[in-house]
Formats: sequence, structure tokens, C-alpha cells
Amino acid sequence: MRDTGASIELAPGRLVNPQKFTGESVWVKSPLSNELACLPIARIKLELPEIGVIDTKAAVLEKSIIMEHYLMGNQTQLIVDQKEAKPEKINAVVTRSQEAKLKSEPKNVEKEGNSETIRAEVETIDECQLPPLRRRKSC
Repeated sequence: MRDTGASIELAPGRLVNPQKFTGESVWVKSPLSNELACLPIARIKLELPEIGVIDTKAAVLEKSIIMEHYLMGNQTQLIVDQKEAKPEKINAVVTRSQEAKLKSEPKNVEKEGNSETIRAEVETIDECQLPPLRRRKSC
């Protein structure tokens, strides 16, 4: 999960290896109450799909507190933004009109002995070049 107002990250205690604690601690205030809690800090390795592994620090909640998700703060989000994968090229798309045009054009055929080799260029399109989808109106 992502909290845009979090200056530190929170990790569920049941998911943190005790050997990863740094010996540091931090005072944390919940936005829902005025109570402060002193939480230990641990080194965390986040494995994010398509981005890879990110090493960071997080405050660790007590094991008795039930929290299912890692709460990501602003600093790690900056790292994610810097490492974010660039758009990949996608497969070429051939429309019916392009296919008809290709069929009507002469093919580049080379004959070598008894076999024929057809030369063609396959063009890939950046996803940024695709026009936006238009929604049809409902009946």
C-alpha cells in the first residue's frame, strides 16, 4: 500500500526477520489518534515486479498488530519512480486495410536454388504511438 503522507514506512512484524533490525527506533503517531509509539527500524528488501529489488528501512509493528500490507512512504516511492520500467515495444498490429494493401503489393521474393525466400519487414509500434480508445455509446 502507498501512503502519500507517510514520512516513514511501516512493515508488519510477522514478516520481518529479527536479524534485520538496525538497533534504531522511531516515534510514530497514528493519524487516527494522538498516541505516540516507539517502533524499531529494520532493513527491508522489497521485491517489486518489473522493477526489481529495493533496499530500504521501515518501522516494524508489533506482531500482535494485524496488518496485511507493507505501507510504503515517500522516500521509497522516489526510488521506485527512478527505477520504473520504460514502456516496452509491443507486437505489430495489421489492420484489414493494411493487409489488403500488403496482398496487392508485389512481394520481395528471392529464389535460391529450388527454394523461395520472402523478405519482409515487421514494424513494431511504440505503445505511445497508438491512438486512444474511443468508447461507443450504450444503446
